[in-house]
Amino acid sequence: MKSLLFFMEGFLAKIIAGADDTLTHTPLISLLTKTKEGKFIFISGMFTSILILIAISIVFANLLQSIPYKNIISALLLLILAAVVYCNRYIHLGRKKYFAWAKRAVFQRPKPLTLFGTGMLVFLATGIDDLIVYSALLTTTLAKQLLVATGILAATILELMAVFYFSKAISQIKHLEKITIAGLIILAILVGFQII
Repeated sequence: MKSLLFFMEGFLAKIIAGADDTLTHTPLISLLTKTKEGKFIFISGMFTSILILIAISIVFANLLQSIPYKNIISALLLLILAAVVYCNRYIHLGRKKYFAWAKRAVFQRPKPLTLFGTGMLVFLATGIDDLIVYSALLTTTLAKQLLVATGILAATILELMAVFYFSKAISQIKHLEKITIAGLIILAILVGFQII
């Protein structure tokens, strides 16, 4: 039962933190890929970058564990991230620049390696802020870290499948940023009081 709880922590954290990112991924995939094969390669690059982000988060989380009041610090970081998402201009500055570059780029017949690399860059550019969320949940033992990381990966696969098959429907969803902010505040409270 506890194993499932840690898995769900990672799963829900990824869904909450990545909700607004999905709106960025959807138009970029439509813009840069014209075939299902191209979409798959692009999304494979995105999945590779989540593995990198999780690895960095584990390193950062291990550093946090040696600091007193780690739960309070983690909660404050989550609240800061919620404030940044609320301000919006800061969180999307890099994304807007990347989107502008992507619009200028000509992807008539992109090579698979180009699509893979671009997918990695897209996910890193949009997901770097999620490091705070993952690190807050990964300040625990190695066994629990693996369960949380598995939950994050499962949610990532679900999100990428949704982007692959339902990109048009996703682009119509409203208020994802508000949902993200509310979710981050709830996570901050749970982490701060050591409920999770």
